[in-house]
Amino acid sequence: MTPLLELRLIDLNALSWTRRGAAALAIAAAVAAHAGKPSSDPCLPGEALPDQVLIELEGSTAIADVLAAIQPDFPTVTVLEAAPELGYFVLAAPPPVCELDLIAALMAVPGVEEADFNEIGQTSESQSQSFFFALESDYSSQYAWPLLGLSEAHAVSLGEGALVAIIDTGLDASHPVFAGATILAGLDFVGDELGAGDLGDGIDNDNDGVTDEMVGHGTFVAGLIHTIAPQATILPLRAIDTEGNGSAFAVAQAVGAALAAGADVINLSFSSTDANDLLSSMIEQAQSAGVVVVTAAGNSSVIGEAPFPADMSGILAVAATNAKDIKADFSNAGGFVDLSAPGVAIASTMPADAYAFTDGTSMAAAMVSGGAALVRAHEPLFTGAQIRAKLKSSAVPIDALNPGLAGKLGAGRLDLAAAVDALTASADLDGDGAVNGADLGLLIGAWGTAAADLNGDGTTNGSDLGILLAAWTR
Repeated sequence: MTPLLELRLIDLNALSWTRRGAAALAIAAAVAAHAGKPSSDPCLPGEALPDQVLIELEGSTAIADVLAAIQPDFPTVTVLEAAPELGYFVLAAPPPVCELDLIAALMAVPGVEEADFNEIGQTSESQSQSFFFALESDYSSQYAWPLLGLSEAHAVSLGEGALVAIIDTGLDASHPVFAGATILAGLDFVGDELGAGDLGDGIDNDNDGVTDEMVGHGTFVAGLIHTIAPQATILPLRAIDTEGNGSAFAVAQAVGAALAAGADVINLSFSSTDANDLLSSMIEQAQSAGVVVVTAAGNSSVIGEAPFPADMSGILAVAATNAKDIKADFSNAGGFVDLSAPGVAIASTMPADAYAFTDGTSMAAAMVSGGAALVRAHEPLFTGAQIRAKLKSSAVPIDALNPGLAGKLGAGRLDLAAAVDALTASADLDGDGAVNGADLGLLIGAWGTAAADLNGDGTTNGSDLGILLAAWTR
């Protein structure tokens, strides 16, 4: 594949194109290098929004009481944004308030669970990647699908019943690829009044010389997930703005919304150089509820150092590989990586009925999120940890193809067919090539022991029965 053309993104709100080709050219985006610059302010270390502090309150604590407690020393601090259902609040800390001092004061107030900076993170692709014009045929026939065994996986699972929340720049659900898809009403946590439709505002909000460079990122990710798990339900949650940036508060709200909606999988295309305790807490709540959280490993070509939240325990952090299972030059790698997936020259959907090529670990993460939905649909009794384990145990080993990177590309490259077929094969307890009453008898006879442990939790129980029934030969 040779990219035909690379163009700057223009204002989608001003478009009135009727021909698909013209619309495709309009949204083809060239992304200027954009990386957050660490602050030199001793009161605001790292990458965070100035004059803001993010806090989490214990259940019965009133924000008014917290403000009253700090009022003598910080009389100008007020509530800027609130998510009371999560116990989260953003406080305005106008100069000369020192954010670091305010955080220390807040942590001394009874009922304040956590206080932190309102960190800024980005989609990995907002730093260096580009979108290039593509055709529908490029999308439907790309190398990733046969490499992952997509058609074989679809013979077993289509993702029915799984709910995938996509935390990104929004979603243009009118794209023809999503015809017939189950897409819930999107929610917008950015606050720029654009809604969740993946549109630009025509303004260079981050002053990097490029306008709306990440419009379409969410639609691109959603197209990949929908193709892998076409019967899964999609919940678009916009927490990343048109430039590819998002605050910890916005992303935490989106994670909370995904949890409240009953999401099975969260695709989180967001990374930061600085960890955020409050966002970590929200992600951990989702994991505790059995949600599979998938994130990109990052596009900085760094080996060993993990960005946040890819560094969190229990997250599926995904590196990018090419058509030959070689690590992409741009992809981060290290012991924090759990899986690899195709992320080079990937084609997918863009707003205005268009298609584009791009590279990135966000694309690789989307492949894994789709795979998680397939496994969830095939094994509805699996826990989130069991889904993660199945995706990893069924991966194709690629260490030998990547000298010097042994153990740094996770369990291997995602294999969708093996992730679901391995489950069916394991349920054939008597080895006769079918899953039927004979296997059911063997499983019941092994109840409470490890003899017919199909999900690897050490005992034969109801979860294993669910696997066997789902694999029943029809």
